[in-house]
Amino acid sequence: MTRELLNLDGFDSSSGADARDSFPPVRGEDWETRIQAFKDNSGNVHFEDGTKDDGVRVADICRSAKLGSGSFGQVWKATVKGHTLAFCNPIIKDFKPEQKWAKHTAKAMEIDSARGPRCANILPCYGYIIGENVRVMAPYPTTAVLEYSVILFLQFMTTSLGKILERSGTIPDLVVGKFASDVSAGMYHLRHTFKVLHRDIKPDNMLIDKRTGVVKLCDFGLAGKVNDLSQITSAPTTAKYLAPEIGTRSVDGKKSEWTTQTDVYSFGISMYELIKGVLPVDNRPIYLKEPLNLHLTPNDSPNLHTLVNDCLLPDKDAEKLRPNIKNLDHHPVIRRFRVEEINVVTWLSKTLTEHPELDSDGL
Repeated sequence: MTRELLNLDGFDSSSGADARDSFPPVRGEDWETRIQAFKDNSGNVHFEDGTKDDGVRVADICRSAKLGSGSFGQVWKATVKGHTLAFCNPIIKDFKPEQKWAKHTAKAMEIDSARGPRCANILPCYGYIIGENVRVMAPYPTTAVLEYSVILFLQFMTTSLGKILERSGTIPDLVVGKFASDVSAGMYHLRHTFKVLHRDIKPDNMLIDKRTGVVKLCDFGLAGKVNDLSQITSAPTTAKYLAPEIGTRSVDGKKSEWTTQTDVYSFGISMYELIKGVLPVDNRPIYLKEPLNLHLTPNDSPNLHTLVNDCLLPDKDAEKLRPNIKNLDHHPVIRRFRVEEINVVTWLSKTLTEHPELDSDGL
């Protein structure tokens, strides 16, 4: 496969002289200081083997294959100073001094995960490089708008549960149970460590490590920061994984709010798809759709039917009965699979042998 050095015209990859390993506290800082802290960390990369380099530049990236696309744009396999990893190049837009720093950097949750507590079920980021474009809409800094082109360095993974399902048709019940416990742990970490709802839970965003069989959530370009009381009101999730209450309006005409139960529905329908192999798809606009009547029996899934059915309760029962993310992570079925020994690696090795295209470097 042809390898090429990455060339981003106009991209300034120079790092600050006093590069720091973590962001300073947000509270009490002025806007310019926060932007400078973001810039100062540019080029600091912590590789998977534990080594660190604080001077990585665009010229060090040797791109080899396209891995896929997400809400952050295209994702590529690359070699950086002898290390194999993945990278994407999103644009973080509209850094405005009157808006929250966290809201904008949360669109790159991979950045936060590189600096904050790690979770085995979140795709790790090893660092980033930034370039800067400034669009001044009014006298600076009152309403100045900054756009940053960010290269995020991520762990390289060859396949997702979505791709495996597409090739293999179905996945064994016990294996899906282990995947469910992994995904639940990742959702819990995002919600309770970063105050984030993923908002795009689906099998394509569940990557699997072929060495360990561990599933990791990826693609946080749609993630929104929330505090303990606020809720997200937009609805970006891929339509067929969208909770039925999203897109509807209450009696007072307000749009239904995005809650933790909304992500739990997306989790439930993802597990349903992994178990059954397919989903009934309704291609009509959201406002014309009736909620899917999805229900698993013990014959469909002897181990997971109660968990999935709890997560797929219809909109009228969502707030009252559908688990929130915390309750999902403490669900008896999840707790069981968290401690049960399931040989996922053996199953995965057999699947990759039968479908070698799943273990390829690119699309």
